[in-house]
Amino acid sequence: MHAPFVSDVDPGSSDVAPDDAVAPTWDEPRGPHLPDRLTAIPPLVWPFLVIAALQVWDAVPSLRDAASEPEQIFVTLVGLLAQIAPTLYGAALFWRHPDAWRSLRMLAIGVALVAIVAVAHLGTTRAHEILDAAWPPADDQLFGSWASFLYDVSLSVLGLVAVLSLARGLADVRRFEDPPATRRLRLAVGILATLVAAFIIARFLSDLLPASSSSQELLVRNLVALVLAVARLGSWAYLTAVAGVGWLARERPRTGWALAAAAGLATFAIQMPIAWLWFSLPSEVTVLAFLGGPALLLVAFLVGLPSTEPAGAEEGATDPEPRSDASGDATEPVATVDGSGPAGFGVRP
Repeated sequence: MHAPFVSDVDPGSSDVAPDDAVAPTWDEPRGPHLPDRLTAIPPLVWPFLVIAALQVWDAVPSLRDAASEPEQIFVTLVGLLAQIAPTLYGAALFWRHPDAWRSLRMLAIGVALVAIVAVAHLGTTRAHEILDAAWPPADDQLFGSWASFLYDVSLSVLGLVAVLSLARGLADVRRFEDPPATRRLRLAVGILATLVAAFIIARFLSDLLPASSSSQELLVRNLVALVLAVARLGSWAYLTAVAGVGWLARERPRTGWALAAAAGLATFAIQMPIAWLWFSLPSEVTVLAFLGGPALLLVAFLVGLPSTEPAGAEEGATDPEPRSDASGDATEPVATVDGSGPAGFGVRP
């Protein structure tokens, strides 16, 4: 026989309505649900993780073929990491900044374009088959139809726009005035980029141009590849200048800005020694060189690049003066990139 329910509240008291139910003292059971660790991940992180998983799945046959040779498996794994790292830019950005589509719109567009290029590359073989069937190449063509070639060019252009979007996005969130050393850094990056571009062009004129003289098709393809290579060089030099100036200006997190600058430098500056020593370097060295830039930029986003906190909001931070407009009043971050500067790689006027 159960003991009668005893309440500390007088039923006749005016504090409790006669019809009020007594609240249970135990937690209501939860229905079926995903683990809290998964639901805590921002939703926009998942598409980038799915694309990275598809890249791994697509590489499984290559990994299986290379499994019998230790050197080849290393090259294949590092090459796969170099492909996956850019895809994960978006996962890192939205993980650290779940509202990035609103607060960091240009950066969000940049990482989205990078992911779109990754998806398009997964379907390159199938796309070539469809395009070659729809527009068959001529009998004297050596490298497939021009439609397939335009498909590849469009992916390269889209990747170029993605890098420019990332650089512009970083420039937009700058909060502090440029330091005195800004002009020297821009000049150094511009000179280095010009030297690398001149080297690439010289290699084309000395090696590829004579080899292309017997085929108009090969000449056109090599010229387009040259233009895209120089444009890609310029886009990464631009990102390097933006990130480098951000680091000099003590933007937060400083480690993230430094890593982004190092990523840009590693990506475009490595092209000159790699091109010069391409046939004499071990394959392990070349794949590691191409992994360096994407890996550094991924780590930069993982450490929180860029900070969206107001100037001076970080605990213990000693910040320089915030940027000002023409009237001298402090302003919110605004886009001031106009492409001026040495060789067109400047950050601000």
